[in-house]
Amino acid sequence: MKKVSIMIDGKVFDIDLEDKFAEFLMEDLKLNKISLNKENKKIDILRLYLKTLRDNFNIQEHLEIAMIKLKEKNNQ
Repeated sequence: MKKVSIMIDGKVFDIDLEDKFAEFLMEDLKLNKISLNKENKKIDILRLYLKTLRDNFNIQEHLEIAMIKLKEKNNQ
């Protein structure tokens, strides 16, 4: 387990995560300009959350399309 700390509006949130996921999260936060060492604005965290939801939504849609195509192929 690895502890990741994020500061939002003057409050530090410590989160214990599995090592591999913690590394992924820290890299993603860095790419999206969310700091682990200083204050972050709520709006920046919200924007990243919404971006992540959109990405997950798009992945889910692609998976559903792929599953439909696979079922159609298997039914032929």
